[in-house]
Amino acid sequence: MMPGLAPPATIDGAVVMNEVLDAIPPHILSRKDGTWLERGVAAGLPLRWEDRPLHDPPLRALAAERFPADGDYLS
Repeated sequence: MMPGLAPPATIDGAVVMNEVLDAIPPHILSRKDGTWLERGVAAGLPLRWEDRPLHDPPLRALAAERFPADGDYLS
């Protein structure tokens, strides 16, 4: 809410707060040299991204279906 503005009397829909979205972990996928990988945060400092083999067959199938078929890719 903006300071000085009252909330609407009614809401036709849903209100999603950022805390809800923060609690939903997304899958970040990449494809390098034809191999699907899942990207996550590596342990240790400094924090950094690390690609790991994608071992989830349904997620791999969705990635192959939804993302470009050729070349390297990062979702």
